[in-house]
Amino acid sequence: MLASLLLLAAAAATAHAHSVMQQIIVDGKAQGALTGIRVPGKNGPVVDVESNDIICNANLRSPLPSDVIDVKGGSKVGIEWHRTIGKLNSDVISKSHRGPIQVYLAKVNSATQEDVTGLEWFKIAEQGFDAGSNTWATDDLIKNKGVFDFTMPSCIEEGDYIMRADLTALHNARPNKANGAQIYIGCSQFKVSGTDGSAKPATVSFPGAYNPDDEGLHTNPFQKITNYPIPGPKTFSCDGSSQPDNSGDNTGDNTGDNAGDNTGDNAGDNTGDNTGDNAGDNQDDTTTSAPDATSTSDSATKTSTKKTKTRTKTETATVTAAAFAKRDSSTKCRAKRGHA
Repeated sequence: MLASLLLLAAAAATAHAHSVMQQIIVDGKAQGALTGIRVPGKNGPVVDVESNDIICNANLRSPLPSDVIDVKGGSKVGIEWHRTIGKLNSDVISKSHRGPIQVYLAKVNSATQEDVTGLEWFKIAEQGFDAGSNTWATDDLIKNKGVFDFTMPSCIEEGDYIMRADLTALHNARPNKANGAQIYIGCSQFKVSGTDGSAKPATVSFPGAYNPDDEGLHTNPFQKITNYPIPGPKTFSCDGSSQPDNSGDNTGDNTGDNAGDNTGDNAGDNTGDNTGDNAGDNQDDTTTSAPDATSTSDSATKTSTKKTKTRTKTETATVTAAAFAKRDSSTKCRAKRGHA
């Protein structure tokens, strides 16, 4: 009986775990489910940053899409993420899968070309962790119904591009733990116009942009964090500025206001990930039906309100004590029924 309950709990946790790029929204106009997106065979993550899967994900569906999405310089572009491939009304991602979101571009001869190895990428958007509000990029993604927005640079060359976005879930990441971070990757095919071509962004390669030893891939998101170092290069911008270097103090403790996270949300959700992420959740999406026409593009124009959530050590101790008391009570009840 207990084993059955644990399996059910694991399945429930797994049901909200993974995520995949589903739709592109340009200046508020939804392009359609999976339109212009290189769709992976499954919705699972990449964990080896030194493999070619880190470029545009693994086991892409064939043939690749023929659609190319038109984007003008200065346009607001939304990337929509959900769990089930082709289903825009499915869950976004588990709340415990905390981490950063990044967006890259690579200039190509043809946006529909199959080979993406050896491309030169530059980062145009990122969001990590805001210590003031204790908010991760994935928290805002869930609030925005799966949509992450960025602005297409107006100073790059016109032409065809591959747009690459990744969402890094850190719930299994820990210092000195190899391949703990789970990176969800999507690539889309763009034709960019209305730009002046005045900039030549510095580029990086995939694999290569992320190092297995990057601190940002080993961060425990359930610690108290003062500064999170996003993996990869600095973000390019047309005005010559870039996002600040995020290196610095990323230390914290597992006590205080984060103790509840370590004993609750993370423990339950990781149970699902460690016992069935790739066997259960991924299997669902190998047999998905035709794309759902339902769209959540209206969320691309909504502003997410960040709410500061503060929990004192006293409150955490009370919650933890209550949890142990409930567990002890359940144990005694089972013991009595065993002697009856």
